[in-house]
Amino acid sequence: MRLVRSQTPEAAALLSRVWSKDVSRLGVGRITYGCWCDDDGKVIDDGTLTRVDEDLYRMTSADPSLAWLERNARGFDVAIEDQSHALAALALQGPNSCAVLSAACGENLAGLRFFCHRRARIGGAAVELTRTGYTGDLGYEIWVPNAGALAVYDALCAAGRPLG
Repeated sequence: MRLVRSQTPEAAALLSRVWSKDVSRLGVGRITYGCWCDDDGKVIDDGTLTRVDEDLYRMTSADPSLAWLERNARGFDVAIEDQSHALAALALQGPNSCAVLSAACGENLAGLRFFCHRRARIGGAAVELTRTGYTGDLGYEIWVPNAGALAVYDALCAAGRPLG
């Protein structure tokens, strides 16, 4: 996972330059799916882009894309941070996923729309929730700093026990 941030609109400008669509119109809390291409138009990789805050975007990508993104960022006032080793991503999928996640968070998450992002707490840890559903079923992704991942996992298991 890569974080691209800037105190200026340059994060959006960089990402719109390298992404297959104009991301400057992506609202805070929204996610888009797309790909990025080399200079000849060949697809390098695909993934999701989340606008976490006004000046903060999270890009999911395979490792080789980091060097490519850093090369393309030259001349832009942005900071790129590789969070691959600091952030855990847990996928909660299936027809009961909303009920389990809502119980674990202590709040109703039925209103979290497809391709949206929000913050919450699970098992005492601050988490970020996304709903992209790559499996084709109802599903959520839970992003948590590594130190909180086990507590989040345990809280999800406990919340799911009553549902079998």
